[in-house]
Amino acid sequence: NGVIKNALERSGLTRCATVVVAVSGGPDSLTLLHCLDSAARDGGIRLHGAHLDHGLRGEASTADARYVSEVFRSLGIEATLDHADVPSFRKEHKLSVEDAARRVRYDFLGGVAAEHEADAIALGHTADDQAETVLMHVLRGSGLTGLVGMQESARRKIAGGEFLLLRPLLTVSRQDTEAYCQALGLEPRRDETNLLPALTRNRLRSELLPLLEQYNPAVK
Repeated sequence: NGVIKNALERSGLTRCATVVVAVSGGPDSLTLLHCLDSAARDGGIRLHGAHLDHGLRGEASTADARYVSEVFRSLGIEATLDHADVPSFRKEHKLSVEDAARRVRYDFLGGVAAEHEADAIALGHTADDQAETVLMHVLRGSGLTGLVGMQESARRKIAGGEFLLLRPLLTVSRQDTEAYCQALGLEPRRDETNLLPALTRNRLRSELLPLLEQYNPAVK
């Protein structure tokens, strides 16, 4: 919780700020949500939840949405849940599954933030996501901007508006979010597409990073 509160202070958000929090149902986003909820209960911010079913995993996606909806309800947080047809969007724009899902997701979050006049959108990216992102940039051929990776807070134009993207968990590991959820008795949803070797990020996570850690255990 201290990590979240410090990130909120560094971001410059006022105590009356409205923050849209993106929740997939996995351990990272559940940790983000519960920590932000703690900050909100201390009078720091107002939260609005957001969850998008990407239409990629059939009944599993539907079950994720039901689970996340119940989490929001149990915390008393108003939320927007929606469904998207990422496969069709991917085909129309000739994108990879990863790129199509990301574009559709950010458009959704931007729309929710605009509708509720939010000051920021909070995302559950962790230190592991940061390591994977920087490594992907390196492999694709990156300048210095790509090597910087994701920022804890940065303004970005999304869906016709400009919003502050807040990533307060960038110094927290995926192992830490798993432990946090276990400590709170939470049961995160598991996205089996994170195991598919056809996706570049998955191969980096399961194959390349473990190999690099043999050379430098602190490579992440």
